[in-house]
Parts: sequence; C-alpha cells; structure tokens
Amino acid sequence: LARRSAQTALWTITQAMLRWMAPFLSFTAEEAWAVLGAEGKTPKASADSIFMDTYVTLTAPDAALLAPEQAFFLRENLKLKLLNARLGLLSRQTASARSDLAAASASLAKYFDPASRRTQAAAQLLQQVQSQMKSSELPRLDETLAALATAAAGR
Repeated sequence: LARRSAQTALWTITQAMLRWMAPFLSFTAEEAWAVLGAEGKTPKASADSIFMDTYVTLTAPDAALLAPEQAFFLRENLKLKLLNARLGLLSRQTASARSDLAAASASLAKYFDPASRRTQAAAQLLQQVQSQMKSSELPRLDETLAALATAAAGR
C-alpha cells in the first residue's frame, strides 16, 4: 500500500512538472509525456499530447491558495462573525445577527472542506440556528410595555 501510494504521488508530481515546463521546454516535455504520461499508462492523462491535456482543476481554489497564517486569520474571522451574531441576538438586533450568520455560512462553504465531518457538522449547526431565527421573532419593547400596562389596569 505504501509503495503504491508513493508511485501515485510520483506520477502526479511528474505529470504536474511536465505540464508546468511544457511552455518553456516544449520538445522535452512532449517527449517525456510520450513516455510517462500517455493515455492508458496513468489514470490522470487524457490526451496523447501534453498540449492537448488539461491542467488539474481545483474544486475550491480559494481554500487551496491560503497560506497557513491566512488560514489562522480566516478561522479567527469566522469566530468573530459568530460572536457578532451572538451579540446581535443578545441586543435584539436580529437583522444584524442574520447577516452575520449568513456571512459565516458563506465563508464556511467557500474556504473549508465540504467533505470534512467537522465542516459538515458546523454547517448543519449554522443552518439550525438560521432556521430557528427565522421562525422566532422577539417581542417588541413597546408591545411588551403595552401588555404590562393593560395587565396593571385590569387589577
């Protein structure tokens, strides 16, 4: 298993290097592609010529381009959005809390791995909170005071 994993990694690296060097060393890359990357020899190759093959596509390029320091600040930014939503709920500013939860949900979907169980759990919790916020409206202060005045007058 370890040997096969190492071979797969080497094939992937070699094919990526051939694709990267093809514009500069076109004849060398084409000759190496004919030997190493031709269709049928490896699962990633899809054309007989390196110039007809496509580059590797990333499903989430924004997350892949983040440096480790940026990933730390991204997590901290997500925490701040969730804290702002919490403060918005405590101060009865539901519109602000909804927008903060929507922003947190969008950044979670954009920058984090959707296949990860932790990301799926966090997304599910965010959806639950958003659905509960939609279904429950807090009473307004003037309505509460009017109800208290009516109750006090009825005594």
